[in-house]
Amino acid sequence: MVFELSLPVCACVHRYVWSGFIVLLGIYLNIYSKNRVQWDALFRDWVLRLFPRPHRLVALQNLHHVV
Repeated sequence: MVFELSLPVCACVHRYVWSGFIVLLGIYLNIYSKNRVQWDALFRDWVLRLFPRPHRLVALQNLHHVV
């Protein structure tokens, strides 16, 4: 017995996946809006770890020694 997917079944799956993505995006935005300061700091740390810039790190280290 061979199962064939007809067009309406594929269209429904696509709609469910798209709807689920929109719901997850809404949940993320809701959590982000409540904890914006913590998320921004976390995101900044994550970006600096992925893309370190040596001149910025040296400047920050020198700034800490001055203060």
